[in-house]
Amino acid sequence: MDSPTAKVKSFWERPEGFAGMLFAAGAVVAGGFALFKILPSILVLMQNLYYAIGMGVGLVVLLTILLDRRNWILAGAMYQSLMRKITSIFITIDPIGIIENYIRTLKGKIEIIDKQLANLKGQQASVRATIAEAKSKMEQSLKIARKADQMGKKNDSAPERII
Repeated sequence: MDSPTAKVKSFWERPEGFAGMLFAAGAVVAGGFALFKILPSILVLMQNLYYAIGMGVGLVVLLTILLDRRNWILAGAMYQSLMRKITSIFITIDPIGIIENYIRTLKGKIEIIDKQLANLKGQQASVRATIAEAKSKMEQSLKIARKADQMGKKNDSAPERII
């Protein structure tokens, strides 16, 4: 396993961080496009003093909300949670799910190894049968050679003839 001093990955280094980057980039592009589309309407509204004051007050309230650190922390946590949920649809993120997938993979490998072992045992039996057959042929040839030697036919039992 990892050592206790292993560095913990930040949100952006994990798979959900990559999804978060893509989502944020899409949000920036969509926000820019929306701003481009509503900018003429904003300019028309800014020509009326009351609408301009109302939009100014709204902008101050919006900036107050955006500049509060607690709101940033809350929004960041919600964003990270949303990105984890979205990423978990496509990728197994939770450690238990990862371990279960790994166990499933190992069980599949064990099945393959069992099949290979059965195949190997079959090949071993085939090789043993071949060795036993060769041994019996060798013993039969040795018997013939001894008989020939006993009968005085030395030339028939010469080593060059046997091989």
